[in-house]
Order: sequence, then C-alpha cells, then structure tokens
Amino acid sequence: MRANTNRQPSVTRFALGQTYITPGAEEALMIAGQTEIEFLRRHMSNDWGELADEDLRENELSLKEGFRLLSAYRTAKGQKLWIITEAIVPPPRSFYRTNTDATTKERVARAPKTLAPL
Repeated sequence: MRANTNRQPSVTRFALGQTYITPGAEEALMIAGQTEIEFLRRHMSNDWGELADEDLRENELSLKEGFRLLSAYRTAKGQKLWIITEAIVPPPRSFYRTNTDATTKERVARAPKTLAPL
C-alpha cells in the first residue's frame, strides 16, 4: 500500500455528486475532531490517500473513463475512512426520426455519450 499524500492539489477532474456519510464514519470523524470536508477536498484534488498501486492505477483509468473512484484515509486517531465516488451513468437518450418513405416514425435508441471528466 502506498500513500500519495504528497500529490499536489489539482483542478477537480470529476463531479462529486450527492454525498452521504455512514454513522461509523461520522463517529470516527467526531472522535478525531475532524470534518468530512477535509477528506472530501483531498479526494476531489486526486489525493487518493493510502491505496495500493493497483487501486491508484484503477483511479487514473477511472478518471479517463468515468468509472468509480476510491480513496482511503486515516483520521488523526488512526481510524480508516473510505470515500467512493460512484460512476454516474446517464439514462439512455433516444430520438425519433421520420422515415422519408412513409409517415411512420421509428424510434432509434442511442447509447449515452460518455463525457470527459472535469
């Protein structure tokens, strides 16, 4: 396991989305006298904390492809915290096109466009 805590903060490259906290994580932060914001800022700055090399490589791929991101940190009291940003999959888009030979409309489904992470 390798910590990448010396990574320089960078521009956010993904959307955090809706955030939730488990009761256990909330308690760990309260015991340590810390807030979730400091860990969310690290996560949003691509500081993934204490992850194995394989997980670090997976996060780099995930930034490019829009997959799930994982971070692991320790509170000041040594309790482990994880932050997971789930991939947001937009619903399929569809459109209608008119058949030029008839007056019927045919539904054509299109796969959602993958957007580059911010």
